[in-house]
Amino acid sequence: MAIGQKIVSSSLLLVATNVVQRSLGLISTLILARLLLPEDFGIVAIAAISLHFATVLSNSGIQQYIPQKDSIDDEDVHTAWSIDLCMKSALWILLFSAAPLIGKFYDNTEIVGAIQVVSVVIFLRALQNPGLHILRRDLTYKRIFWLLVCQKILSFSFVITIALMTKSYWAIIVGDIVSALVGLVGSYILHPFRPRFSLKKRSEQWDFSKWMLAKGILGVVRSHLDTLMVSKLFSISQLGTYNVVRGISVLPATDIVVPSVEPLLSSFARVKHDRPALDHQFRTSILVVFLLITPICAMLAFFADIIVYVLLGEQWKNEGPLLASLSLLLFTFSLGSILGNFYVAIGKVKLIFFYNIISLTFIFSLLLLYGGDELAGFALFRGILGLISTSLWLLLALYFSGSHFPSFLLILLPPALISFGSAYMTEYLQVQTGSIYLDLIMLCVMFTVFYISLIVICYVLLFHRVKEWSHLQRLLFETVMRYKKQLS
Repeated sequence: MAIGQKIVSSSLLLVATNVVQRSLGLISTLILARLLLPEDFGIVAIAAISLHFATVLSNSGIQQYIPQKDSIDDEDVHTAWSIDLCMKSALWILLFSAAPLIGKFYDNTEIVGAIQVVSVVIFLRALQNPGLHILRRDLTYKRIFWLLVCQKILSFSFVITIALMTKSYWAIIVGDIVSALVGLVGSYILHPFRPRFSLKKRSEQWDFSKWMLAKGILGVVRSHLDTLMVSKLFSISQLGTYNVVRGISVLPATDIVVPSVEPLLSSFARVKHDRPALDHQFRTSILVVFLLITPICAMLAFFADIIVYVLLGEQWKNEGPLLASLSLLLFTFSLGSILGNFYVAIGKVKLIFFYNIISLTFIFSLLLLYGGDELAGFALFRGILGLISTSLWLLLALYFSGSHFPSFLLILLPPALISFGSAYMTEYLQVQTGSIYLDLIMLCVMFTVFYISLIVICYVLLFHRVKEWSHLQRLLFETVMRYKKQLS
């Protein structure tokens, strides 16, 4: 199978995985939003942030290290797994011990138990079979697809059952642990590789891992800076509200964009010494992200009120402006995902570290100047700052890929203009059915029809000779035909 087809197939499998996972996750959110209080989500948010920070502090970069190497042997994998195990074990103990201090900081004793219990997830993930990363390197995602689906189904079942029985945030904590256990057991079933402790190639990997670790620390501080500031500027209840709505806003990025661009790490690495090929691959990838994410951002910006009401229920009905403001965060998160893969693949991990320092300083300094008392205003300000820093990051990527900015705009502008044009037409022509649920369905259908129709028209009339547009059309056509042939 050609590398282009393999990338598309891998991306489609990962998107399918996340469609299943997030569909269950969305159903879970819809149920939990009606069973739990915002304060419960606030406790879970602090536990999740603490877990995420510890996970990043213990990140050896194994998932990026193995796919980006030109060649690997067993010692590379053994060493990568061993370093990851050591780092994660240390951070698990540290997080467990620090839980009382975190609880004291937020003046909430319930946080302590939640953090200490969920911290075991770090150790369980450390024990996973590194053979999964070999599968990712080979762009063999079919077995990973089934593992991730099983993880989500079992986790979902435990979360909903416990939530219905107890109406407690502990349902979410238990769900995380179940997911980690399934991932651990499943990883050894899926791949025959058996890791053993070895530090033979520690120097070689640490040269890579130290920058991934530094990049990860700054990256997570940067990405969660708004949540951390909300946790101190607003109440636990408002933090819970912000975290739930923020989770919905970035859901398309975590479900569609991130899995779509994961195979690009290997694909960028394969052409990093061929500048024209790298430029073409990068521009095509940016086009895919814009085609996927700009219509979703437009929908969130135009129809936030009805989306929040339908998804979360009446007690959340006033949070529409917050979701609309957070649509900018979705855009920068999505674009940042592909840029991060690009810089890692071309060996600019150190540059990512310095970018994160500069952008973090920029965003944090200006957020300190925010004097409002509205969550929606804070979210909008955060989104604008993120858009500015990510745009500069993109311009630098264009330099490394060899792209010319004027021609690059031909890729960026059409999806954005078509998305907001489709949203405007949908809003103008929207039909009131008498049911808010049917209204949302009608809005989605109308928007989708407008968007796809305009994209096809613009491609046929204007963009069929643009290299990236025609390349994407050909890859999609070949993939569809191949799956059609397999089904027949």
